Amino acid sequence: MDKSAIQAIADMATASATSQLAKVEGVAMVIPKDHQLTSLEHLQECPDAFKATFKTTVIAEFIRYLLVHIEQSSALFINPENMSAKAVLDLGVPEHPLWGRHVAMAALKKIPAYEALLEANDSNFLQQAFIDFAEDHECNIAFIDSDGEHLDYRQTINTLRTLKVTASRENDQTVGNYAATRSALESIEVSAGNQQLPYGFVFTVSPYDGFEPVTLTAQMRSLNDDKAIRLKFRIQQLEVTKAEIAEAFKVALTGELRNHSDAIYIAEFTYQ
Repeated sequence: MDKSAIQAIADMATASATSQLAKVEGVAMVIPKDHQLTSLEHLQECPDAFKATFKTTVIAEFIRYLLVHIEQSSALFINPENMSAKAVLDLGVPEHPLWGRHVAMAALKKIPAYEALLEANDSNFLQQAFIDFAEDHECNIAFIDSDGEHLDYRQTINTLRTLKVTASRENDQTVGNYAATRSALESIEVSAGNQQLPYGFVFTVSPYDGFEPVTLTAQMRSLNDDKAIRLKFRIQQLEVTKAEIAEAFKVALTGELRNHSDAIYIAEFTYQ
């Protein structure tokens, strides 16, 4: 008996069985190719388990979703370094594991002004480009002098528009915010006539949606050549501020979910 004859007999048997089951309401028979097992879940009135992935960039929405769905079988894993969190809501325990098909994730997105500040940190700006940056974030920036006192914003912008370079031949090895040594015998300095140049600025911004504003202090410098004046700034103690923001993220989650503190971990987690 060849292969085609065997297939014909199998098809006849399948047709006979199917014709009988067709008379019974709510029953279906699945004959997969190569006799592989296939789930009939899609023919049921409802699925066997809740399978879903919830994603958000807003911490308040993440918390709201968890408060509705978190159970004794759930676990939350927080990664404060990259401002993300993952909850496996049907995790179970090692003795009685569940499928882990219901997951909620939060990956916070920086507020545009905060992101722009970090991207511009320690970058070289042409004179006009820095002024454009300062004017784009006027509501966030306050220029300061070396004592930390605030300077008039508009007057400082006008001062930055009138910068000029002065070169002198002398053996000066001193490096300041607006001065740098070109060679052993020649130094250059940026000035604005009798106007006071800013020491730097403070930048106040909410780093992520739902977070309290933070204030970062930046020190300004100049880079000079024969063609153009370039300005740059460096945020002071940036890593300290980032650590404080990460701690605020952790506290926000653990505080709202304090009734489930036993199921909260500071960790990365992969299941199945």
